[in-house]
Amino acid sequence: MAEEAATNEETPQPKKKNKMLPVIIALALAGAGGGYFMMKKAPAGAEDQAEEKSEGKHGKKSEEKSAHGKKGKEGKEGEGGELIALDPFIINLADSDANRYLKITFAVEVEGVEGKEGIKKKGPILRDRVIMLVSTLFYQDVRTVEGKNMLKEQIVAKLREEIGEKSVGNIYFVELVVQ
Repeated sequence: MAEEAATNEETPQPKKKNKMLPVIIALALAGAGGGYFMMKKAPAGAEDQAEEKSEGKHGKKSEEKSAHGKKGKEGKEGEGGELIALDPFIINLADSDANRYLKITFAVEVEGVEGKEGIKKKGPILRDRVIMLVSTLFYQDVRTVEGKNMLKEQIVAKLREEIGEKSVGNIYFVELVVQ
């Protein structure tokens, strides 16, 4: 018996950490792979599907929606072109009595290749136009719904000046914070 106890003490027990290491590695790889697929912009055929949806039965663009994605006869707002999200803007407002700023994030609805390319090529110019516009506003200008709608119209007008009337449909606020 004493010999049996001595042999048990001499044989090393397998470490549990060695068994857990492959499991941890597998979970990390699975999480990284899942994150990669979730962060991809769009599947390869998504652009083709979007074009098919905007075309009628005979391959022509539907006449139900008017230009710029606004409501047509039977069309719905937002059915227009592709939405391209811009990076957030953090801009000081013109209030002199207090330091106030506006944080704004929005997506631009673009029509056709010209609009999409215009956003990409003129990105810094567009950001400059928005910053210069918003920095002239006061807190009172943007605190109401009417003020936010006015801001939206002014931003759309600036974007259309740079990219083209037919290329920009509308903008959609994703985030708008005034502090």
